[in-house]
Amino acid sequence: MKIVKYSKKRCNIYNIVLEDNSIISLYEDVILHNNLLITKEINDGNFNNIMEENKFYECYYSALKIINARLRSSYEVELKLINKDFSKDIISNVINKLINEGYINDLFFAISYVNESIITTYHGPKRIYSDLKKKKVKDDYINKALESFDSNIEKDKINKIINKYSKSNRSSSNSLLKLKIKNNLIKDGYSSNIINSILNDFSFNDDNLIREKEKEKAIKKYSSKYSGFELDMKVREYLYRKGF
Repeated sequence: MKIVKYSKKRCNIYNIVLEDNSIISLYEDVILHNNLLITKEINDGNFNNIMEENKFYECYYSALKIINARLRSSYEVELKLINKDFSKDIISNVINKLINEGYINDLFFAISYVNESIITTYHGPKRIYSDLKKKKVKDDYINKALESFDSNIEKDKINKIINKYSKSNRSSSNSLLKLKIKNNLIKDGYSSNIINSILNDFSFNDDNLIREKEKEKAIKKYSSKYSGFELDMKVREYLYRKGF
């Protein structure tokens, strides 16, 4: 079928008017690859191949937009493309093309992710490892990227987190506070051995001062309803919940 007219639709996409007045939209890559500017014809034999190739480039440019918005792993790009209803074969071919062209690089992604996490979050190396595993990054790449998260950085971050909790603590005993801090640090992916060594050496606020303040709060809270032995038991229960 003869091509009657070309008109630019947007960016690198052209509307092509055929002799039966039907219109198809093709990517510039497809037009050039199939010499349509020279032959000015699409025959029945190559029409399906042209449309399949056009679908490939639709997927390809969609992937580029996804990558330009934010650096992603190959798996993340794949998921985004699946959600756009592209076929698995086309997605696989597009991913391979983007890897060969350097637009997708899971090692570079892992290194960038680790560096950004160190700067912008309180996440420890185990949490970062887990996050990257969810993004289907290879173990070798993750371990290579985590080399920048050395023990000195881990200790420094743990110290800052402990100091933050310690300064904000107004009611918990040191033993309860240490337990809370340890649980939160483990949850955030820090090594329990390093946590314990730093917690043991950390200088916390005086337990007795906090205990007396909490005791006064408890007496004030319960003295209107209880007295004598009952008041004493209520105060003891209150202090126990605070770790005293």
